[in-house]
Amino acid sequence: YITTKCALDYPDRVLGVCAIASSTVAKAMGIDGPITPGLAMMSNFNGTAESMREFLREVTHNPQNITEDAVQQRLANAKDPLVAAANKSFQDYSRAVGKDPKEWQRFSVVNRLPDSQLPMMVIWGENDRFAPVQLGHELEKRLPGVPFHYLKDTGHTCQQDQPERIVQIATDFFEQTLSKAR
Repeated sequence: YITTKCALDYPDRVLGVCAIASSTVAKAMGIDGPITPGLAMMSNFNGTAESMREFLREVTHNPQNITEDAVQQRLANAKDPLVAAANKSFQDYSRAVGKDPKEWQRFSVVNRLPDSQLPMMVIWGENDRFAPVQLGHELEKRLPGVPFHYLKDTGHTCQQDQPERIVQIATDFFEQTLSKAR
């Protein structure tokens, strides 16, 4: 969402946007998704390795990607005071957007994104339990000029489940975008 909003606000600074399973862009387009177990876990994270493992099980399709190193790295990141503050700020703002019409107006891209000339593409995992693929299908209806790629055997963290495929899709998109910009 942040990249999309920045691209809309400062189009001369961004050549294109490749979004991966962005339920936040969907929300900014007026599509409300369910409170999934993974979303609930973010709000109730208790700082333990087991809590992080449970969260990773929700966002990762391939359980082999949930290694002890991955758990410890994500746990260290989650415990970083700056990351914790950013997550709290995001959660507080998410609640404010739903309650305050002025905040919604700042957050919303409903009247800007569909008509923009922003080069954009979206990747979504077909097995995403964190930001269900139905959000992607609804978003696709509202962004008819934007290519969507739905990947089999991937969850929310497509870039971990199929890193080579994500790199290929994104590289192709940005190469095309750059060639058009020249």
